[in-house]
Amino acid sequence: MKKILFVFVFAAAFQLGFSQVEVKVNPIGLLFSNVDLGVEFAVTEHFGIEPRLIVDFDNVDFGGDKYKSSRFGTIVEGKYYFNPSKGINKFYVDVYGKFITGKYGFEDEPDVNSTRLALGFGLGYKWVNSRNFVIELGFGMGRAFINEISSEDESVDLDDFPVLNLDFVGKFMIGYRF
Repeated sequence: MKKILFVFVFAAAFQLGFSQVEVKVNPIGLLFSNVDLGVEFAVTEHFGIEPRLIVDFDNVDFGGDKYKSSRFGTIVEGKYYFNPSKGINKFYVDVYGKFITGKYGFEDEPDVNSTRLALGFGLGYKWVNSRNFVIELGFGMGRAFINEISSEDESVDLDDFPVLNLDFVGKFMIGYRF
């Protein structure tokens, strides 16, 4: 809860320096124990920057075996909007950087740690209604430059498997523009 409060305070503090600030959340992720919060700042009429916080925590029972995971990460996007109206909205292209780390595994076995750092490009579209509510859809693809999995016994660098270094991001966000 403290992290959520931090994001909103962060957004309010930067509202003074930016003409437009949007706070967004992924509602589908909330259904599956995944918190995805974003705050987008309008830098110019055509350009916005959006840092996103991702927290993922699962506890699932697979026929008596309990699977658990906890991951934390961030995605930072720089977005260029084509033909915006009402501020930064409509069709955009973006460049993103993503860092995610965490651990997962079954309850009776040692945890597996993972770390991923990726860069990529994306496309998206944002709708803003007259009451400043925001709906955004986006998709991106890139490459993981760090893609490691380790446990107590061994460590595997997935750079040896090129197809596993493809990185994908997708988002469905709803929010409010201040």
